[in-house]
Amino acid sequence: MLTIIVALLVSMMPPATSAAPGGKGSYDDLVALFQEFQSWHAAGAAAITTDVGPAATRQRREQLQAFQARIAEMGVADWQTPQKMDYLVVRAELDKEHFIQQVTRPWVRDPVYYVAQLQELAFTPVPAKGEQLKALQRNLRAIPGFLEQARVNLTEVAADYADLAISLLERSDGVEAG
Repeated sequence: MLTIIVALLVSMMPPATSAAPGGKGSYDDLVALFQEFQSWHAAGAAAITTDVGPAATRQRREQLQAFQARIAEMGVADWQTPQKMDYLVVRAELDKEHFIQQVTRPWVRDPVYYVAQLQELAFTPVPAKGEQLKALQRNLRAIPGFLEQARVNLTEVAADYADLAISLLERSDGVEAG
């Protein structure tokens, strides 16, 4: 189904003589960009140890802008249809991240961003051993800083998000079926 939707989107793209990106970037450049983006995205994934303070989020926005500048330089106009589809998928991923960083900003607006991570940690299977124990200890040590980040960052909380966070705290059974 996704392939059909993407194919329809590609078929609606203007001809190569129009405004299709006509930069110098190759398909291999697109693949490399996406691999770098995936690594970058994973490194900044929501976790108790992730810094979402103003300086860190500003830096991530700048890094995302660099990815967006690179994708804008792709020579998509001359690519085959399947490659154009891949371009649209990668661009959609970048646009999604841009939307999260610029619009939804859950670390600023949504207490569930913090509550869910704390609950995940609270329901960590024990006893833990080896690397799992080290990760658990690292995450437990990070809780005070994480809570301080929540106090500082949650400056634009929407009332419905606050209600959801309270409900999550009151009803959660540890397996997210609360």
